[in-house]
Amino acid sequence: MVYRYPLGNSLHPEALKEKQRSLREGFQTPLALRVHRALSWLRRAEAEDQDHDVRFILLWIGFNAAYAGDVEASASSSAPEGERGLFQAFFSTLVKFDARHRVYDAVWQRFSQEIRLLLDNRYVYHPFWQHQNGAAGHADWEQKLERSRTAIKHALRDHDTARILSILFDRLYVLRNQLVHC
Repeated sequence: MVYRYPLGNSLHPEALKEKQRSLREGFQTPLALRVHRALSWLRRAEAEDQDHDVRFILLWIGFNAAYAGDVEASASSSAPEGERGLFQAFFSTLVKFDARHRVYDAVWQRFSQEIRLLLDNRYVYHPFWQHQNGAAGHADWEQKLERSRTAIKHALRDHDTARILSILFDRLYVLRNQLVHC
């Protein structure tokens, strides 16, 4: 099996699993189960080296295990409803606890070019597809995409990692829907 991160790297699935094992006694049961499930799906996705669509879906399942755990708490928060609200709440919490700036570094240093390309891609922009499918109210998708680009530029300028992740995962959610529902 070829892992994206070499053995010994803190992001290698086995290193993450060892870290989870060392910390899980301090987790409440729902969190411990979510982390276990997320890591299990990550490990399964890492094993998939032939079919990138399947790998993406497996990674999404793992991501879903991580972010969608406490729906009742999310419902009582001020975050928007639905998947987008769960994303925003998850990313805000993640960034808040990112004392070592690992998420920040991944977004702004390691993956910044890939993220910029994805955020600029109309084929993973929901209003573009709504317009293509003839849905009313989306003829101005190009203007909406341009406003989205402006919001992204402001988030980049302000190093608003949670906002960038939220927008990025909105785009990835479109991709996920294309794979799962089409």
